[in-house]
Formats: sequence, C-alpha cells, structure tokens
Amino acid sequence: MHFHFGPLRKSRKTTVISLAAVIALAGLGSVPAAAVSSSESESLQWTECADAGSPAKECATLVVPLDYDKPNGRKAQIAMSRIPAASGDPIGSLFFNPGGPGGAGAAIVSKIASGFSEEILDRFNIVSWDPRGIGDSKPALQSCDMPLPILNQTGPVKWSRSLERTVKQLGKANRKCQRLNEDFINHLGTKNVARDLERMRIAVGDSQLSYYGASYGTRIGYTYAVMFPNRVRAMVLDGNISPKSDYADLVTGARGPDLALDFLKKNSRATYKAFKRGDRALQEQTVRLDAGERFTRWDYRQVTIDLLTKTVQLRQIPLLAEKVEEALSEGPEAEEARRILSSLKPETNQNAGGPFSVVNCLDYAERIGQSTQLNSVKKMDKGGPLGGLLAMSYAPGCSGLKLNPEPVPDMSSKRLRARVAEIPVVLANATRDTLTPKFWAKKMKSAFAQQSFIQQHSTQHVIWLDNDSCVTDPIDDYVINRKLPNPRTCAWRGISPLN
Repeated sequence: MHFHFGPLRKSRKTTVISLAAVIALAGLGSVPAAAVSSSESESLQWTECADAGSPAKECATLVVPLDYDKPNGRKAQIAMSRIPAASGDPIGSLFFNPGGPGGAGAAIVSKIASGFSEEILDRFNIVSWDPRGIGDSKPALQSCDMPLPILNQTGPVKWSRSLERTVKQLGKANRKCQRLNEDFINHLGTKNVARDLERMRIAVGDSQLSYYGASYGTRIGYTYAVMFPNRVRAMVLDGNISPKSDYADLVTGARGPDLALDFLKKNSRATYKAFKRGDRALQEQTVRLDAGERFTRWDYRQVTIDLLTKTVQLRQIPLLAEKVEEALSEGPEAEEARRILSSLKPETNQNAGGPFSVVNCLDYAERIGQSTQLNSVKKMDKGGPLGGLLAMSYAPGCSGLKLNPEPVPDMSSKRLRARVAEIPVVLANATRDTLTPKFWAKKMKSAFAQQSFIQQHSTQHVIWLDNDSCVTDPIDDYVINRKLPNPRTCAWRGISPLN
C-alpha cells in the first residue's frame, strides 16, 4: 500500500487524471534488537543532487550490514536524500517513508518536501531513502515480475478458476524473483529496514528519531518503536497498516475500496452513479484498443480505486465513465476516448509480486492455503465491486516463495504494547481511507497508550499532506513541539468542480 502523491498505487503509463483537451491518469513478534552504538554506524557524505523540485537536494549512501547477525559480513548500501532545513538552526531530520512495500523515497524527496508547511521545512531536514532491496539501494531486487490478476473480462466472475490461474502465474514470477535474488532476498524484511533506520538516525547526528510513515511506512514506524523505544522523538503514522502479525489480516484491507465507494454513495451521489454507469457498460463488453489490447471492467475498477485515494481526483470519476461510454459508442469521439483509456490501462501490479510480496512474506510467517484465499476473495467481493479485485492481489501474494520470515512485532501482545507505552504518537487516517481502512487504524490506536487520533471524513489515502489545515496544523505543532494534540475529526470538504 503506497502513499499516493499521484499510492498501495498501481503502475500505469500515467498516474493522475487531469482535465484539459486530453486526460492523463497521470502493500508483526520476535525479541527487539538493541540500539546501535554510534561507533558502529557509518558517517554520511552529502553531495549536491539538485532536481527540478529542489535545487537544494542532497544525496548520500549509508553502508549497513546486509545481515545484522553478521555485522562484519556482506554490506548493503542504502540510498538516501534530503532537503536541508530552510533555517540555519534545525531541530533535526524528519525521516519519511512513502509506503509500499516497494516505495522508493530518495528520488521523490523534493516532491514530498513540497507538501510540508513552511514551519516544518524551516525546522527540519526532510530525509527519505530507498529501503534495502529497492530503487537505488544495493543490492536491489532484479527481474521480479508483478503480474496482474487473471480475471475473465466479461460475464459472471469465475473466482475459483481465476484464482487458480493467478496463483500459477504469480507463483512462477515469485520463484523467478527468488532464484535471481537468492543471495540477499531473505534480508529485506521490515525489521531490517527498522535497523537501517536506526543507523540512519545515528548517521545524521540526531539523538532521537522524528519520523513520518505513510501507509506501509506505518509498519516500519511501529516496528522501529518496539525495537528502539527510547529513540523516538516524534512519530506520525498516517494511513495505518494493521499492527497484527497475520497475513490473513492483511487481506482484509481489500475491503477498503468498497468502503470508500460507499462513502461516495452517501456523500456524492452523482459521482457514485457515474461510476456505476461506466461499470455496468463494461460488464458484457470491453473497449477495443490498439495492438489487440482491451480496456476491461477490471481496468476501469483499478483506475477507480486509484482515483478514490485522493480527494482532488474524485471529480475525475464521472469523466472516466464518460470516456468509457464514448469509446463504446463508436461515434466521432470514440477514437480519442480509446486513446485516453489506453493510457490509463494498468501494466503491472504493485500489490503482488516483486518487493510487495517479498517484504510481506518476510514480515508474516503465516501462509494461507488456496481454499482460504478463495474464501477471502469471495468475501471481499460480496462487499462491493472493487474488493474482489484487490483481494486477488493480496491473498495469493506468497505463492511460489520459500523465504525465511522474520516476523514484525504483533501488537496484540501486552508485553510489546508495554514497550511503547511511553511513546507519544500521532495517528492519522481518513474515515474511509481507500487502501488502509479505519479498522486497521483502530488496531494501531490500541497499540499505543499515548496517542492522538486525527481523522478526516474522506476516502483520501494519507492525510497529513492533503492541504487541510484541520489536519496539518495540530500535526505540525506536535512534530515541532512534541506536545500531543487533542483528537479530532475533520469535516468532509466535498468534491471541487472541474475547471
């Protein structure tokens, strides 16, 4: 589950729908480790690496043990980047992880920084990184396919047959991924990422960690808090993953898109009706694209899921439905509509295969059999038109992998909750978050004795940087002054019209 700047984000040629003449539619208990001493940590050499987002951007590489049980053995290189604080006397660094598993933060730090308030940018260096195995960190996963679920394009959905075919395809991709990355793949779990984060904290010279975790980044956050409870200065967990160490619990997150759709049904009836109109049009036919491709109901639903994750994109749902109708009409606007839909068609699946499957299947020791997978998919499908699709990615995710899990902390443990009882944490979540549903946030809330829960009535996935002062002001104040705000629920702001 990815944080969406444009994000549990399905890959496609473009990622945000915008209106002009053309539309572009522009992924939990062993004994905690001891803290790392400063003498064990590598120093950082920051160099200029300006990009279009920030001329001040700097980059560095941190060398860490690939296997922390063998500190003198093979090393991993962690790619980092930062935007230095605007003031000359910063509080320290604010570390940010954009989610996933599989989200690379180093390349997007400028974009991340642009979402923070001037107060935060004045007082903190904004730091992100590519977690081990990802992006520009080395070694990184190579040749790991992330295939989309195999589903019949029209007619009644044959879930059993679809799951069999998806398991076979995904299993083949995962076995190839493991075979080609065998020498390091078992060291990519979240507990090792938390150990790397501790090394990064020391390397930047901060006595304690200030951290913002979005989506999967919340798993990194609470895992770090359990492993290094005395090292947390401030922690914001936004778009919360369930802190229960259970793969089956992960699959329940597929309920999120239909809860978001239900929110639209109640709060923007016209938008909901537009979605249903386009969905009905694709039940018995598909849109013919170039090179023999088809835009199907599953493509339409996946694009809709992505649009639901950002409030500013909700207004594009009627436009998407309109393009489907135009493409099916064979009228004068059909060719342009088909071109637009072709640009939106998902190409790979960031919720199955590759780093998403590898990290989840290292973090959760449990494996669910195919009959349980099928029952989970059917259960999600009963909740609405979107959940079955997402469950078809989540449920069979470990197919073909034979890993050595290092489970993340299971916060249903009273002993582990006691370890974090003195840590003040801000939790943020939309009431109908599309990808990390509120019932997961409630479980995270129960894990921390000292927490403040900031909610927003919306379908937005990750809310701190959503330009809503009701959300941002209390979180900013907490991160700067370390004083927990009062819990609050911020109002639904509605859907702004297209220009």
